[in-house]
Amino acid sequence: MKILHICQFLGIGGLEKVLLTLCQEQIEHGNEVSLFVYDKDQRWVEKYMNAGVNVINNYQKCEGYDFRLLNKIKEVSLNYDIIHTHDLNPALYLAPLSFIPGAKLSFIHTTHGMEHLKTRPKTRLYEAVVGMCASKIVSVSTDFGNYYLKQPLTKNRKVRLINNGVEQTLLPERSPKKLYCEEFNLNPKLPLAAYVARVGPMKDQKRLIDIYNNSEHQLLIIGPSSDLSYYAACKRSSKKNIVLTGARNDIRNILGGLDYYISSSKHEGLPISVLEAGASNTPCLLSQIPGHEIFNIEKECVMLFKEDENPLDRYSDLLKKKNVLVKNFKDEITEKYSSKTMFKRYHSVYKELLAEKC
Repeated sequence: MKILHICQFLGIGGLEKVLLTLCQEQIEHGNEVSLFVYDKDQRWVEKYMNAGVNVINNYQKCEGYDFRLLNKIKEVSLNYDIIHTHDLNPALYLAPLSFIPGAKLSFIHTTHGMEHLKTRPKTRLYEAVVGMCASKIVSVSTDFGNYYLKQPLTKNRKVRLINNGVEQTLLPERSPKKLYCEEFNLNPKLPLAAYVARVGPMKDQKRLIDIYNNSEHQLLIIGPSSDLSYYAACKRSSKKNIVLTGARNDIRNILGGLDYYISSSKHEGLPISVLEAGASNTPCLLSQIPGHEIFNIEKECVMLFKEDENPLDRYSDLLKKKNVLVKNFKDEITEKYSSKTMFKRYHSVYKELLAEKC
Protein backbone atom coordinates (compact mmCIF):
# COMPACT_ATOMS: atom_id res chain seq x y z
CA MET A 1 0.00 0.00 0.00
CA LYS A 2 1.32 3.47 -0.90
CA ILE A 3 0.51 5.88 1.93
CA LEU A 4 0.93 9.67 1.96
CA HIS A 5 0.71 11.53 5.27
CA ILE A 6 0.31 15.31 5.09
CA CYS A 7 0.97 17.73 7.96
CA GLN A 8 1.70 21.43 8.23
CA PHE A 9 4.55 21.29 10.75
CA LEU A 10 7.08 18.70 11.85
CA GLY A 11 8.25 20.23 15.10
CA ILE A 12 8.56 18.55 18.48
CA GLY A 13 5.22 17.51 19.94
CA GLY A 14 2.69 14.78 20.53
CA LEU A 15 1.41 14.72 16.95
CA GLU A 16 4.91 14.27 15.56
CA LYS A 17 5.65 11.41 17.97
CA VAL A 18 2.40 9.56 17.24
CA LEU A 19 2.78 9.99 13.49
CA LEU A 20 6.40 8.79 13.52
CA THR A 21 5.36 5.69 15.49
CA LEU A 22 2.56 5.00 13.02
CA CYS A 23 4.90 5.43 10.04
CA GLN A 24 7.42 3.02 11.57
CA GLU A 25 4.75 0.37 12.05
CA GLN A 26 3.46 0.88 8.51
CA ILE A 27 6.94 0.49 7.03
CA GLU A 28 7.59 -2.60 9.17
CA HIS A 29 4.47 -4.18 7.66
CA GLY A 30 5.66 -3.62 4.08
CA ASN A 31 3.92 -0.36 3.15
CA GLU A 32 5.53 2.46 1.16
CA VAL A 33 5.22 5.57 3.35
CA SER A 34 5.74 9.22 2.43
CA LEU A 35 5.21 12.44 4.35
CA PHE A 36 4.49 15.85 2.81
CA VAL A 37 5.27 18.75 5.17
CA TYR A 38 5.05 22.36 4.03
CA ASP A 39 5.65 24.92 6.79
CA LYS A 40 8.75 26.36 8.49
CA ASP A 41 9.04 24.18 11.59
CA GLN A 42 10.58 20.92 10.35
CA ARG A 43 12.85 19.93 13.24
CA TRP A 44 11.90 16.25 13.05
CA VAL A 45 12.48 15.73 9.32
CA GLU A 46 15.73 13.87 9.93
CA LYS A 47 14.06 11.51 12.42
CA TYR A 48 11.45 10.58 9.82
CA MET A 49 14.05 10.10 7.12
CA ASN A 50 16.12 7.88 9.40
CA ALA A 51 13.01 5.78 10.00
CA GLY A 52 12.69 5.14 6.26
CA VAL A 53 9.95 7.67 5.51
CA ASN A 54 10.15 9.45 2.14
CA VAL A 55 9.87 13.10 3.25
CA ILE A 56 8.63 15.62 0.67
CA ASN A 57 9.45 19.11 1.92
CA ASN A 58 10.40 21.03 -1.22
CA TYR A 59 7.57 23.55 -0.94
CA GLN A 60 7.03 26.13 1.80
CA LYS A 61 3.59 27.56 2.43
CA CYS A 62 2.93 31.27 1.81
CA GLU A 63 0.85 33.45 4.13
CA GLY A 64 -2.92 32.94 4.01
CA TYR A 65 -4.59 30.29 1.88
CA ASP A 66 -1.91 29.30 -0.62
CA PHE A 67 -3.44 28.24 -3.95
CA ARG A 68 -0.07 27.12 -5.29
CA LEU A 69 0.13 24.76 -2.34
CA LEU A 70 -3.29 23.44 -3.34
CA ASN A 71 -1.88 22.53 -6.77
CA LYS A 72 1.26 21.03 -5.21
CA ILE A 73 -0.79 18.77 -2.91
CA LYS A 74 -2.94 17.70 -5.84
CA GLU A 75 0.15 16.87 -7.89
CA VAL A 76 1.77 14.82 -5.11
CA SER A 77 -1.38 13.05 -3.92
CA LEU A 78 -2.29 11.45 -7.24
CA ASN A 79 0.52 8.90 -6.81
CA TYR A 80 -0.82 7.29 -3.60
CA ASP A 81 -3.45 4.75 -2.54
CA ILE A 82 -4.12 6.42 0.81
CA ILE A 83 -3.93 10.12 1.68
CA HIS A 84 -3.96 10.84 5.40
CA THR A 85 -4.08 14.40 6.79
CA HIS A 86 -3.15 15.34 10.35
CA ASP A 87 -4.81 18.32 12.03
CA LEU A 88 -6.84 21.08 10.49
CA ASN A 89 -4.65 23.00 8.02
CA PRO A 90 -3.79 20.21 5.55
CA ALA A 91 -7.39 18.98 5.65
CA LEU A 92 -8.52 22.40 4.41
CA TYR A 93 -6.37 21.87 1.30
CA LEU A 94 -7.64 18.34 0.69
CA ALA A 95 -11.27 19.40 1.19
CA PRO A 96 -11.68 21.20 -2.20
CA LEU A 97 -9.70 18.44 -3.94
CA SER A 98 -12.33 15.95 -2.79
CA PHE A 99 -14.90 17.33 -5.24
CA ILE A 100 -12.97 19.31 -7.91
CA PRO A 101 -13.44 17.63 -11.33
CA GLY A 102 -10.28 15.82 -12.35
CA ALA A 103 -9.10 15.45 -8.77
CA LYS A 104 -11.79 14.02 -6.46
CA LEU A 105 -9.25 12.75 -3.96
CA SER A 106 -10.49 10.67 -1.06
CA PHE A 107 -8.67 11.27 2.21
CA ILE A 108 -8.60 10.19 5.84
CA HIS A 109 -8.30 12.89 8.46
CA THR A 110 -7.06 12.54 12.05
CA THR A 111 -7.85 15.19 14.62
CA HIS A 112 -5.08 15.19 17.24
CA GLY A 113 -6.27 18.21 19.21
CA MET A 114 -9.12 20.72 19.37
CA GLU A 115 -7.75 23.58 21.44
CA HIS A 116 -8.28 25.82 18.40
CA LEU A 117 -12.06 25.63 18.87
CA LYS A 118 -11.68 27.66 22.08
CA THR A 119 -8.86 29.98 21.02
CA ARG A 120 -10.08 30.61 17.43
CA PRO A 121 -13.89 30.24 17.21
CA LYS A 122 -13.94 30.66 13.40
CA THR A 123 -12.25 27.26 13.11
CA ARG A 124 -15.65 25.69 13.94
CA LEU A 125 -16.65 26.56 10.38
CA TYR A 126 -13.44 25.00 9.04
CA GLU A 127 -14.07 21.81 11.03
CA ALA A 128 -17.57 21.64 9.51
CA VAL A 129 -16.03 21.77 6.02
CA VAL A 130 -13.57 18.99 6.88
CA GLY A 131 -16.39 16.92 8.35
CA MET A 132 -18.30 17.24 5.10
CA CYS A 133 -15.38 16.50 2.74
CA ALA A 134 -13.19 13.88 4.44
CA SER A 135 -13.89 10.27 3.48
CA LYS A 136 -13.08 9.06 7.00
CA ILE A 137 -12.45 11.00 10.20
CA VAL A 138 -10.33 9.48 12.94
CA SER A 139 -10.60 10.86 16.45
CA VAL A 140 -8.07 10.09 19.18
CA SER A 141 -10.68 10.68 21.90
CA THR A 142 -14.38 10.08 22.44
CA ASP A 143 -14.95 13.81 22.93
CA PHE A 144 -13.45 14.64 19.53
CA GLY A 145 -15.50 11.90 17.90
CA ASN A 146 -18.72 13.15 19.50
CA TYR A 147 -17.96 16.64 18.20
CA TYR A 148 -17.89 15.37 14.62
CA LEU A 149 -20.96 13.19 15.12
CA LYS A 150 -22.91 16.32 16.06
CA GLN A 151 -21.89 18.11 12.86
CA PRO A 152 -24.95 18.22 10.55
CA LEU A 153 -22.88 17.55 7.41
CA THR A 154 -20.80 14.69 8.81
CA LYS A 155 -22.18 11.23 8.20
CA ASN A 156 -21.90 8.95 11.22
CA ARG A 157 -20.27 6.17 9.22
CA LYS A 158 -17.23 8.39 8.65
CA VAL A 159 -16.11 8.74 12.25
CA ARG A 160 -13.75 6.23 13.86
CA LEU A 161 -12.06 6.25 17.28
CA ILE A 162 -8.41 5.14 17.28
CA ASN A 163 -6.30 5.61 20.40
CA ASN A 164 -2.79 7.03 20.14
CA GLY A 165 -0.12 4.40 20.59
CA VAL A 166 3.38 4.27 22.04
CA GLU A 167 6.24 1.96 21.13
CA GLN A 168 7.02 0.03 24.28
CA THR A 169 9.89 -2.19 23.16
CA LEU A 170 12.20 0.79 22.55
CA LEU A 171 11.66 2.40 25.94
CA PRO A 172 14.84 2.50 28.05
CA GLU A 173 15.24 1.14 31.53
CA ARG A 174 14.60 3.67 34.28
CA SER A 175 17.20 6.41 34.00
CA PRO A 176 19.16 7.49 37.08
CA LYS A 177 17.54 10.58 38.57
CA LYS A 178 20.95 11.88 39.62
CA LEU A 179 22.00 12.56 35.99
CA TYR A 180 19.18 15.00 35.36
CA CYS A 181 19.47 16.64 38.76
CA GLU A 182 23.13 17.36 37.94
CA GLU A 183 22.23 18.75 34.51
CA PHE A 184 19.53 21.06 35.88
CA ASN A 185 21.29 21.87 39.16
CA LEU A 186 18.59 20.22 41.30
CA ASN A 187 18.71 18.18 44.49
CA PRO A 188 18.45 14.40 43.91
CA LYS A 189 17.20 13.92 47.49
CA LEU A 190 14.02 15.92 46.82
CA PRO A 191 11.01 14.78 44.73
CA LEU A 192 11.40 15.44 41.00
CA ALA A 193 8.45 15.76 38.60
CA ALA A 194 8.08 16.81 34.96
CA TYR A 195 5.33 18.18 32.76
CA VAL A 196 5.72 17.73 28.99
CA ALA A 197 3.61 20.04 26.81
CA ARG A 198 3.76 23.17 24.72
CA VAL A 199 3.88 26.06 27.19
CA GLY A 200 0.68 28.08 26.99
CA PRO A 201 -2.52 29.01 28.85
CA MET A 202 -4.41 25.84 27.84
CA LYS A 203 -1.76 23.68 29.50
CA ASP A 204 -1.79 25.87 32.63
CA GLN A 205 1.90 25.63 33.57
CA LYS A 206 1.65 28.92 35.48
CA ARG A 207 -0.63 27.30 38.04
CA LEU A 208 1.95 24.59 38.75
CA ILE A 209 4.74 27.16 38.99
CA ASP A 210 2.85 29.05 41.69
CA ILE A 211 2.32 25.80 43.62
CA TYR A 212 5.89 24.48 43.28
CA ASN A 213 7.38 27.85 44.20
CA ASN A 214 6.05 27.21 47.70
CA SER A 215 7.21 23.59 48.05
CA GLU A 216 10.34 21.46 48.19
CA HIS A 217 9.24 19.52 45.12
CA GLN A 218 11.20 20.14 41.93
CA LEU A 219 9.62 20.53 38.49
CA LEU A 220 10.88 20.28 34.92
CA ILE A 221 8.61 22.04 32.42
CA ILE A 222 9.53 20.48 29.09
CA GLY A 223 8.35 21.82 25.75
CA PRO A 224 8.48 24.79 23.39
CA SER A 225 6.35 27.90 23.74
CA SER A 226 2.93 28.20 22.14
CA ASP A 227 2.56 31.72 23.58
CA LEU A 228 5.74 33.81 23.93
CA SER A 229 4.37 36.24 26.53
CA TYR A 230 3.01 33.37 28.64
CA TYR A 231 6.33 31.53 28.41
CA ALA A 232 8.21 34.66 29.50
CA ALA A 233 5.85 35.12 32.45
CA CYS A 234 6.40 31.50 33.49
CA LYS A 235 10.15 31.92 33.33
CA ARG A 236 10.13 35.17 35.33
CA SER A 237 8.04 33.69 38.14
CA SER A 238 9.95 30.39 38.49
CA LYS A 239 12.22 29.81 41.47
CA LYS A 240 15.36 27.65 41.40
CA ASN A 241 13.43 24.41 41.95
CA ILE A 242 11.60 24.89 38.62
CA VAL A 243 13.36 24.58 35.26
CA LEU A 244 11.87 25.42 31.86
CA THR A 245 13.97 23.23 29.57
CA GLY A 246 12.44 24.12 26.21
CA ALA A 247 12.09 21.34 23.63
CA ARG A 248 14.10 18.16 24.31
CA ASN A 249 14.92 15.09 22.23
CA ASP A 250 15.53 12.84 25.26
CA ILE A 251 12.09 13.02 26.87
CA ARG A 252 11.72 9.27 27.25
CA ASN A 253 14.97 9.09 29.19
CA ILE A 254 13.91 11.97 31.44
CA LEU A 255 10.54 10.34 32.15
CA GLY A 256 12.34 7.25 33.40
CA GLY A 257 14.29 9.28 35.95
CA LEU A 258 11.35 11.02 37.64
CA ASP A 259 9.65 10.41 40.95
CA TYR A 260 6.33 11.19 39.23
CA TYR A 261 4.80 12.84 36.17
CA ILE A 262 2.35 15.74 36.51
CA SER A 263 -0.04 17.55 34.18
CA SER A 264 -2.29 20.53 34.93
CA SER A 265 -3.73 20.66 31.41
CA LYS A 266 -7.22 22.10 30.94
CA HIS A 267 -7.84 20.09 27.79
CA GLU A 268 -6.41 16.95 26.16
CA GLY A 269 -7.29 14.52 23.42
CA LEU A 270 -5.22 11.48 24.28
CA PRO A 271 -1.93 12.84 25.69
CA ILE A 272 1.07 10.96 24.33
CA SER A 273 3.38 12.26 27.09
CA VAL A 274 1.17 10.64 29.74
CA LEU A 275 1.28 7.34 27.85
CA GLU A 276 5.07 7.59 27.60
CA ALA A 277 5.30 8.25 31.34
CA GLY A 278 3.12 5.23 32.04
CA ALA A 279 5.20 3.06 29.73
CA SER A 280 8.29 4.25 31.64
CA ASN A 281 6.84 2.97 34.95
CA THR A 282 6.46 6.53 36.24
CA PRO A 283 3.35 7.24 38.37
CA CYS A 284 1.13 10.02 37.02
CA LEU A 285 -0.62 12.85 38.88
CA LEU A 286 -3.05 14.51 36.47
CA SER A 287 -5.74 17.20 36.31
CA GLN A 288 -9.27 15.83 36.35
CA ILE A 289 -10.35 16.38 32.75
CA PRO A 290 -11.96 13.94 30.27
CA GLY A 291 -8.66 13.36 28.43
CA HIS A 292 -7.12 12.09 31.69
CA GLU A 293 -10.19 10.42 33.23
CA ILE A 294 -10.27 7.99 30.31
CA PHE A 295 -7.31 6.12 31.82
CA ASN A 296 -9.33 5.26 34.95
CA ILE A 297 -12.48 3.91 33.31
CA GLU A 298 -11.81 0.23 34.02
CA LYS A 299 -9.29 0.45 36.87
CA GLU A 300 -7.30 3.17 38.58
CA CYS A 301 -4.17 3.82 36.51
CA VAL A 302 -3.45 7.48 37.30
CA MET A 303 -4.18 9.77 40.25
CA LEU A 304 -6.38 12.77 39.51
CA PHE A 305 -6.70 16.15 41.21
CA LYS A 306 -9.54 18.65 40.92
CA GLU A 307 -9.27 22.17 39.56
CA ASP A 308 -9.49 23.77 43.01
CA GLU A 309 -7.13 21.24 44.63
CA ASN A 310 -3.41 21.52 45.30
CA PRO A 311 -1.98 18.48 43.47
CA LEU A 312 0.89 18.14 45.94
CA ASP A 313 -1.65 17.39 48.68
CA ARG A 314 -2.17 14.09 46.84
CA TYR A 315 1.51 13.17 46.70
CA SER A 316 1.47 10.95 49.80
CA ASP A 317 -1.51 9.03 48.35
CA LEU A 318 0.37 8.71 45.08
CA LEU A 319 3.33 7.12 46.86
CA LYS A 320 1.07 4.68 48.75
CA LYS A 321 -0.61 3.54 45.53
CA LYS A 322 2.45 3.83 43.30
CA ASN A 323 3.04 0.12 42.63
CA VAL A 324 -0.62 -0.59 41.87
CA LEU A 325 -1.01 2.48 39.65
CA VAL A 326 2.17 1.76 37.69
CA LYS A 327 1.21 -1.88 37.07
CA ASN A 328 -2.39 -1.06 36.12
CA PHE A 329 -1.29 1.65 33.70
CA LYS A 330 1.40 -0.51 32.10
CA ASP A 331 -1.18 -3.27 31.52
CA GLU A 332 -3.67 -0.74 30.13
CA ILE A 333 -1.09 0.67 27.70
CA THR A 334 -0.14 -2.82 26.49
CA GLU A 335 -3.78 -3.70 25.87
CA LYS A 336 -5.18 -0.47 24.40
CA TYR A 337 -2.43 2.03 23.61
CA SER A 338 0.39 0.11 21.95
CA SER A 339 1.76 1.15 18.57
CA LYS A 340 0.79 -2.22 17.09
CA THR A 341 -2.85 -1.82 18.15
CA MET A 342 -2.88 1.68 16.66
CA PHE A 343 -1.43 0.38 13.38
CA LYS A 344 -4.00 -2.43 13.08
CA ARG A 345 -6.91 -0.04 13.60
CA TYR A 346 -5.64 2.47 11.05
CA HIS A 347 -4.94 -0.33 8.57
CA SER A 348 -8.53 -1.49 8.93
CA VAL A 349 -9.81 2.02 8.13
CA TYR A 350 -7.46 2.23 5.13
CA LYS A 351 -8.76 -1.07 3.73
CA GLU A 352 -12.33 0.09 4.27
CA LEU A 353 -11.67 3.25 2.27
CA LEU A 354 -9.96 1.35 -0.57
CA ALA A 355 -12.94 -1.02 -0.78
CA GLU A 356 -15.32 1.94 -1.05
CA LYS A 357 -13.26 3.47 -3.86
CA CYS A 358 -13.44 0.28 -5.97
